[in-house]
Amino acid sequence: MKKITLHYKKIIDKTSTKNWERQVWEAAFLEYCMKAQFYDSDIQYPIFKDLILVKPEAQKLHYLTSLGCLGLIQRLNNFFPDIADTLGKRSVPFLKYDFKILNANFNKKDDFVVQLDFESTPLLYIESIADTLWLGLPDSNTEEKTETLMVKLQNNLMITTILNP
Repeated sequence: MKKITLHYKKIIDKTSTKNWERQVWEAAFLEYCMKAQFYDSDIQYPIFKDLILVKPEAQKLHYLTSLGCLGLIQRLNNFFPDIADTLGKRSVPFLKYDFKILNANFNKKDDFVVQLDFESTPLLYIESIADTLWLGLPDSNTEEKTETLMVKLQNNLMITTILNP
């Protein structure tokens, strides 16, 4: 049976409405403002893109800012946010994530935008039914049974790798 990994891209900005998203946005902006001062104490370059042009080491702000959201990401219990199976349960496990600052202005919070990219654990590919993937959870695979889930393909969710047996 083939194994696949899924990738989910989550953009969070001032228009995000879910409680978790708002908390990530607030925490990330606060952390960004604190950490950015290390690279630009006089705030001569309030726009992130300008700051990294002048001080390339400020690229570290992606990682440093993510630390302010670590607890919120841990609250996801290693499941993709927003992606539910056909029963409405968040059940797609992620193995790793990446945090990026897409836009930031130290003086204008409304311009702050971050992206979280989640990569799933390898999942057993059983079949596609229309726009729905039927997947097996590898840790549950025995000779007698495999626990499965069904997930609809949607915007910002894609198959990134296929591992052949």
